[in-house]
Amino acid sequence: MALAVVLLAGGGWWVVRAPMVDKPQAKVPEADLDAMALHAEIGRSAGLLMRVPASPSGAAAAGAASGAFGASEHEASCGTDNGPKYADPVWDGGTYTVVQIKGASPAVIATQARIDAALRGSADPFYRAVADAVNAGDARTPAGRVDALVQQAVATSDPRVYSLAMSVCESARMRVEFHLQAGALPVSCSALSARRWAALDPDNGFPWLWVLAQASQAKDDASSQDALAHLAAARRFDRHSGEIAGALASHVAAVDANEGTVFVMTLGATVDAPLGLPAGGAGLPDVCRNRAGGNALHSAQCEAITAAMFDNTDSLLMRRWAGTLTTHYNGDDSRREAALAETKTLMARLSAATPDEMCAAHRFQMKRLLRSAQNGELAALRELAASAPAKP
Repeated sequence: MALAVVLLAGGGWWVVRAPMVDKPQAKVPEADLDAMALHAEIGRSAGLLMRVPASPSGAAAAGAASGAFGASEHEASCGTDNGPKYADPVWDGGTYTVVQIKGASPAVIATQARIDAALRGSADPFYRAVADAVNAGDARTPAGRVDALVQQAVATSDPRVYSLAMSVCESARMRVEFHLQAGALPVSCSALSARRWAALDPDNGFPWLWVLAQASQAKDDASSQDALAHLAAARRFDRHSGEIAGALASHVAAVDANEGTVFVMTLGATVDAPLGLPAGGAGLPDVCRNRAGGNALHSAQCEAITAAMFDNTDSLLMRRWAGTLTTHYNGDDSRREAALAETKTLMARLSAATPDEMCAAHRFQMKRLLRSAQNGELAALRELAASAPAKP
């Protein structure tokens, strides 16, 4: 149980969604690198067999997760049994549908309302955006939730807000593409652009991966070359993967009877954030393969990109991906093996440190997520590993 809680807290979209996507759907883009394999390997090593139904919003996903985390007869529920419950997803020939079979208790609704009010009343624009991302109690429709985030993003100078809106739009696109929800992508998402996001976070190469992806899709060679130049000049490749969970964790003032529901609400919110890698690795594997095919400019850019991505990132995923990209570039597998070995060590330490008892595991994970938001996912895991014993 404890490690399963760990993995859903940090596993990303595919670890949460993939086990239940077993009906016909749109073709999944080819994963040119093993960006998703990191999470798949962690899931397999833990024996993660949970099925978490997809649902139109983060709040509903949290309710579904509360069912997956339902306490056994030997465990306290920590309030998870007071949250909403959803039936298994049903394929109706066009999309999956998820039916709520039990509403949240008044106590859970009150807890959600307190957190929502604290977020919306914050002076921090990111916290206010998180309130819409979480959409506690489904106050907005799924499309209305996206629209509200986009409106905040187009008016912001805060890269965290813009990244969050980009993440939610990408998640909505994937749910439509993979038939996890009916309808079309909200029109408001067209107001966002990766280039604007990159301009708000100029030293960060991660947004430029998405600029490159959009330029490649549009077959815009000039924009692709510009994106490569910015990627090569980037000082860091940060995904800020703990920020939305940290925003929620920072507003949990004290342990109460519904702490488990707060935790699974956090999990539901993190389904939409942060962005992973663009499909196919944003074209970098093709550019960099075999020392950039002899192109001296691209070869120098690929060397700079892989070095900065490996050494200066807040993300396990980015560090692992940098190692794989290096292998594509020059055949040297040492970075990839080092990243994989570190991942296994960090996950073993995290598993060993996570309490077996459900309520204690919830509290432990909320503290870890808050630390990740403050210090970065990778640094927080390394900090934890330094103080946690290896699993026998």
